[in-house]
Amino acid sequence: MSASRVMFVAAALALFAAAAGAADATKAHAYATRDQLRECMELEAALKTRFHDIATASTSNDAMGDSLAAEATQVHATQAKLDRSDAAAVTAFKQSVAAYNERVVAWKKATADVETANDAYKVDSAAVDQKCVGLSYHPQDIDAVMKERKKAAAAASAATN
Repeated sequence: MSASRVMFVAAALALFAAAAGAADATKAHAYATRDQLRECMELEAALKTRFHDIATASTSNDAMGDSLAAEATQVHATQAKLDRSDAAAVTAFKQSVAAYNERVVAWKKATADVETANDAYKVDSAAVDQKCVGLSYHPQDIDAVMKERKKAAAAASAATN
């Protein structure tokens, strides 16, 4: 065998060995621990609860906004019909406008609170994704943790009944 052919065979064997080593490295995938699984499941459950709370608050806030829009139409209609020579009617109108304005201020604050909560949720959700999405778990770990969670849920349900 010529020297160049020996070098080719040696290089080919080295390449095959490297490829085989890469395949073995793929098989030796690192799995996350049960503690990491529990933590990620708890974080995701908390995010789900927060998402539901934000959605509920947003729906309530939207309904309040719709109610205020209808009330604004009524306020303008009342103002158009207002007998400005009747001091009691003017005073009553001013009081109703002041109360309406207080509800608008409260609605704007609630809107800002929902937006702040939503922004914080997005940041926390991204952090959970960063921490948990790429993790893999052994199937037996998933089964064990799910059994733990079911047992804890059953115990909590029994305690409340």
